[in-house]
Amino acid sequence: MSNRHHSIDEIYWKLFTKPAVFGDDVMLECKFPERTCCHRFARRWLGGTDLRLLVMNGASVYPLKYTESFRPESYSSKLTIHSLNATDVNVQYACTYGFVKDVKVLELTEEDFESYPSEPLEANITTSTENMLLINISMEDVFPKPNCTASLDVSTFIQKKIEWKCSNC
Repeated sequence: MSNRHHSIDEIYWKLFTKPAVFGDDVMLECKFPERTCCHRFARRWLGGTDLRLLVMNGASVYPLKYTESFRPESYSSKLTIHSLNATDVNVQYACTYGFVKDVKVLELTEEDFESYPSEPLEANITTSTENMLLINISMEDVFPKPNCTASLDVSTFIQKKIEWKCSNC
């Protein structure tokens, strides 16, 4: 998403909730042109691959998924996406006011989005016939990819060799 400065005559939206966590409610904020805002034209939020209507002047087509909060004193509208999921990202959203609009993709980036395991991690610990300790930890639906490290107090071991393998890291 662009970090450029906007003039008071432009309309633009940005990701307001940072980091945006999958499963949580996330807000997009639209700033309206100050010279023409805020009760003269219709406000609309559109979204998805086909840019379908989500909210118009506070009335949501899908109230369990999308709601709008409008603040005319700050020339802004916030679209809340309830329970953010994978289908909500990497698709276009549009904020419109009358005949002006800002359309762009809500891009999944490591800086702005996070996803955590929904359940505690399970560790599978086994020993091999060569007296090797094997630890397998699986993580699914984690974003961005974690930077994994492991430590083991090997002072009681005769052989102090530790091998670290990470698949899908």
